[in-house]
Amino acid sequence: MHRALLAAAFAAALAGCAATPATDPPQEEALAERLERLERDVAELRAQLASMQPGVDRFVRIEGDIRDLLAQLSALPGTVSPGAAPPAGPDPLDPTRAVGGHALHLASYREPKQVGDGWRRLLARFPDQLGTLAPRVVGIDFGDGRGTFYRLKAGPLPDAASAEALCRLIRSSGEFCDATDFTGTPGEEFWGRP
Repeated sequence: MHRALLAAAFAAALAGCAATPATDPPQEEALAERLERLERDVAELRAQLASMQPGVDRFVRIEGDIRDLLAQLSALPGTVSPGAAPPAGPDPLDPTRAVGGHALHLASYREPKQVGDGWRRLLARFPDQLGTLAPRVVGIDFGDGRGTFYRLKAGPLPDAASAEALCRLIRSSGEFCDATDFTGTPGEEFWGRP
């Protein structure tokens, strides 16, 4: 008896499905519009992906170099590996505050205020050479009773040869310049000190 009832219910359901169209015309139109919109979105995403592809390809090519540089930087003294807490209270004028890379030693000053003035003067004189570089300051005490000298540096530069070539150009204009490492306190941080 249960089989008979189930068979009758199933037959009625099938008959009802056959009598009604699978989708109403308004639903078909709504589905067609959604499909069209999705196709436009996919085409737009493909265009965006195509425009980003050269950058992605370049990153893939240099990814190994980036990993090597990060490993080298994390091995430098005074650097903190990603995820580690920075050391508490480093001396802001510590010459071992490593950043990496090469730099120009542009001048040494006796007074901290002179460093900012010197940077602005040199930047105005050599805007093309120094305009893309960042200033750094290192305090040096030679222990001979003369006190602290403040070295003005600019960098980073990609290699020692670039630093030396730029120094030759600056020296040819009568200024001091010596290739060095890119360490020290960022200029803006040094200038903001009391």
